[in-house]
Amino acid sequence: MEPNLNPSHKWPTGVTYFTHLKAADNPEYIFLQTAIDRIRDGASRDLVEKLRYYRAEGNHTEADVIKRQLPCICFSGRFSKRANEAIIQHSGYVCLDFDKLPDPQGAKRYLATLPFVYAAWISPSGTGVKALVRIPKNATAHRGHFTALQEELGEVGMELDKSGKDVARICFESYDPDIFINEEAEVYERYSAPDDTPPQQKPPVATDFGLLNKCVNMIRRAKDGEKHNILLKAATLAGGYIAAGKVSESDAIKVLEDEIRDKPGVHDVLQAQRTISDGIRYGKEKPIYEQTAEEQPAPKTETTHGIKFLSSVWDTMQYQFKNGKARGETTHLEPLDNHFTWKKGDFTLITGRPNSGKSEFILQLMLYKSVLSGWKWAVFSPESYPAEEFYDTLIHALVGKSCDKSYANVMKPNQYAQAANFIANHFYYIYPEERQTIEEVESNFEYCLRELGVNGVLIDPFNQLSREFKDRDDQYLEEFLTSRKRFALLHNIPYIMVIHPKAMKKNKDGEYDPVDFYDLSGGAMWANKTDNLITVHRPYQSTEPANTTVEIHVKKIKKQRLVGIPGTITLSFKREHNRYYFLTMGMDMSPLGAINSDADGIVDGPLKMTV
Repeated sequence: MEPNLNPSHKWPTGVTYFTHLKAADNPEYIFLQTAIDRIRDGASRDLVEKLRYYRAEGNHTEADVIKRQLPCICFSGRFSKRANEAIIQHSGYVCLDFDKLPDPQGAKRYLATLPFVYAAWISPSGTGVKALVRIPKNATAHRGHFTALQEELGEVGMELDKSGKDVARICFESYDPDIFINEEAEVYERYSAPDDTPPQQKPPVATDFGLLNKCVNMIRRAKDGEKHNILLKAATLAGGYIAAGKVSESDAIKVLEDEIRDKPGVHDVLQAQRTISDGIRYGKEKPIYEQTAEEQPAPKTETTHGIKFLSSVWDTMQYQFKNGKARGETTHLEPLDNHFTWKKGDFTLITGRPNSGKSEFILQLMLYKSVLSGWKWAVFSPESYPAEEFYDTLIHALVGKSCDKSYANVMKPNQYAQAANFIANHFYYIYPEERQTIEEVESNFEYCLRELGVNGVLIDPFNQLSREFKDRDDQYLEEFLTSRKRFALLHNIPYIMVIHPKAMKKNKDGEYDPVDFYDLSGGAMWANKTDNLITVHRPYQSTEPANTTVEIHVKKIKKQRLVGIPGTITLSFKREHNRYYFLTMGMDMSPLGAINSDADGIVDGPLKMTV
């Protein structure tokens, strides 16, 4: 199955992603499954629904304006820019476009019956269908396979948009929660000679591998902590040679990727590919005819499309004014929803004193969302090791009874099995045995997002991640936090991180005050770079250790109109049930109460799962 995120396997074949139509020279590379997930989960839902609204109203001018704002994908491979001749590696897929159909849903159902169709979904306009077909990974034969598909489907009245014959054809991102996917799709082998002349190709460049060897030697000399910067410089140098006609771009990319792949400690293959692409793009701006590597100027990043005039987003503003903005989803913990809700793309920080219950609390919030909304989670939590303890903690809370037969309130075997089955399908424990770096952890997250359909990720805690100490703490933290937010936005998921505070002093009452940003190492950076901060606090932890009253302080909410207003709620924690409770109408209530009343010994029946 492709693409594969495991760094021990071959490098994954990805697709090319552009943030909008005009970003033709700024490609990004994502996994095919990520692109499919974005369509299914509605990463561009607001824009697509507006486009369909204006189409239905007959306002094609406004619809076209919105369409140009949509992200674009070249499904047929990785490209250094949006041009047929700029293909780096073919993905083995061709995107078919059927437009202005009388019955798009019926067409999608028909396409789903064809053995070579990998995916099919409704187009952004709502009047057509897109389909992905598996073909051999051969850019030269791309047009011939498209022609064969055009002929075969034309026989049943399915007329293809002819522009799909171009290997660099873009597809505007759509929204279809019912997208059809067939992981077992066959490769379409039929080939028919195209009836048109393909675009004139530039004559092939004879690569001077001696020049490429200079780039390779730079990478080989790189020390730990320098790999990213040296790779960027080597790729920039190669770009200069490409622009001068001394090196083939495809040869340069292959040689650099082969070299960095064999470099010990390189785990984030997509990031390495992006670095190579960026460096080559920088270098191509300044051809190298006589310069040496030492004389090649360092790359300079230019910002394009930086000014966002109100007129460019006015349609979005009008649509949101009429239909409302996308808000955070319920936590299912009623008192908390006034202060915090789950918003996709948000980066949320959880903190608290040792033994305050911050890990238990966030896991329980995640469990509510799994039980009552069907969400799935990937969790890096080395302090919960071993894995069986992590899973048993969740099962204890789900059933409300202990997994340990040493206790009187042990659950029944059938309940343990049923709860374990539910947890197995909704939580995935991440524990890299050797390198617990953020790159290694997020490689596992990427796999869970792509293969297992997780809805959110948790790192618990930040303090346990390994890192190279090549930058000052503030420099490292700034880049680290920016990258986590980008990850959340790219995958349209909530990203949660737990962090331990610095040593604190007790107040005059012999207790600790609730943890705030400035009780964290690098607190100002955390305050600036996170969307939300929640502190879990036990107000009587030191003076009354048996008192399990817990205060949840929502300290910061960036998007208060959409997520919640900072504030505090009070809960109690019952150790025997491993659950948090809130008081309402004189009764202790838990969102998990409806799942199993057996927590209080009433019945021994099966759990009442709703999802």
